[in-house]
Amino acid sequence: FDIGANIGFTAIMAKIQDPKKELLLADPNPMALSTAAKNLILNNWAWRCHFYNAFVSEKSGEQIPFFTVGTGAAGSMFKGHAESAAAIGSSYLVPTITIDDLVKLVGWNPELVKVDVEGAESFVLQGATKLAREEKAVFMVEMHSPPELPMIENAERILQWCREHNYQAWYMKDSVRLKEPAQIAQRGKCHLLLMQADLDNPEEMKGIRQGDSIYVIR
Repeated sequence: FDIGANIGFTAIMAKIQDPKKELLLADPNPMALSTAAKNLILNNWAWRCHFYNAFVSEKSGEQIPFFTVGTGAAGSMFKGHAESAAAIGSSYLVPTITIDDLVKLVGWNPELVKVDVEGAESFVLQGATKLAREEKAVFMVEMHSPPELPMIENAERILQWCREHNYQAWYMKDSVRLKEPAQIAQRGKCHLLLMQADLDNPEEMKGIRQGDSIYVIR
């Protein structure tokens, strides 16, 4: 599942690695999501791809304001995080859906859930309780620190979710287990890998350093 797919860069990398991989791309921005679909189609990688235009959150069926400009990658539910959009009043209401309901729609459980939602990370996870109960999915989460939700509070929400669902968080920059919010409190953005509590950080991840060039393992 590519949650916060934007124009599809992550999906393209996944398809380069395995063209047969089944993907779900979800994004509240219809312009960005349609561009993602176009990018996959033009590269002949749209096979087994699903697209859902909604804001993935803790509840389905609600309407929330979403601040963005065009296909901008920094669109957010937080006005303070999407400063350019907020400054010109560029927002619109978008429907919400949970990861658990997306699982029902597609009929399969993802092995990997990438979450890049500009500050709403904990909301996404709260809507994935049934999936987490299976203890099979890995979550790769890009953490953000909007003014409305400082990093230390955001990190505590993620750690609380991990405690409730028998998961543990790994701070990807240093390849260490995240035990306290203070470890990333000063970061404006960082990445966490959420895995079942009995699993260790994958060996192939330990050699990747922040700022390394993008590459695909075949």
